[in-house]
Amino acid sequence: MIINFDSINYAYPGANQPVFQGLSFEAEIDGVTSIVGDNGSGKTTLLRLMSQVIYPTAGHITYSPNNKLKIGYLPSSGGLHSHLTVRESIKLRVGLIRQDIDATIVESFKLQELLDRKHHALSRGQLQRVRLAAFFMQTHDLYLLDEPTTGLDLGSSFEFESIISAIKSSGRNIILATHNVNEIENLSDQIITISPSKQLTACTLSSLYANYGNFKQYWSSTYHA
Repeated sequence: MIINFDSINYAYPGANQPVFQGLSFEAEIDGVTSIVGDNGSGKTTLLRLMSQVIYPTAGHITYSPNNKLKIGYLPSSGGLHSHLTVRESIKLRVGLIRQDIDATIVESFKLQELLDRKHHALSRGQLQRVRLAAFFMQTHDLYLLDEPTTGLDLGSSFEFESIISAIKSSGRNIILATHNVNEIENLSDQIITISPSKQLTACTLSSLYANYGNFKQYWSSTYHA
């Protein structure tokens, strides 16, 4: 899959400065792509533009060879109703009426004992597990996730990596914004970096290792160079 950003401008309403101005960039998305950059660099905005939650004020984004993809987007927080139980919330988000929810994913995120609990009784990490489980019960061509492992315990983080690997093996693509070096190095096939000047560059993980040895060395050698 090729994603093309053609002369993209975007500014949030009332903002003094645009997030992106004249952004043109093309990258091949194959497997798992991590978007990396400083806080405030535009990672979330880029995901929201790709998912069409928001639209550029100028320019356009296209996907080839198929520009009519089913795209799923999971923001970094929100989307759960505190008065619902975990079971009710997942069924609502997935669109299930008479069907029950996917037991395999429920087990992967350790939700068996939480299904009949309401959200206000859950910890931050438990809520994130609910959001991820509901998201992965939906089938998309392209999965976009914004800092998906924030708040997860170690076991859930490992399960997340297993599910990402399974989705990749099925031939579907994942793009995630992350600050987690382990995710970048363990999951990524390629990396898109947003520089302080809002320029995008892409490289494969194999070329990164060949040239820099590890992600930390790549970051210190290139990001603020």
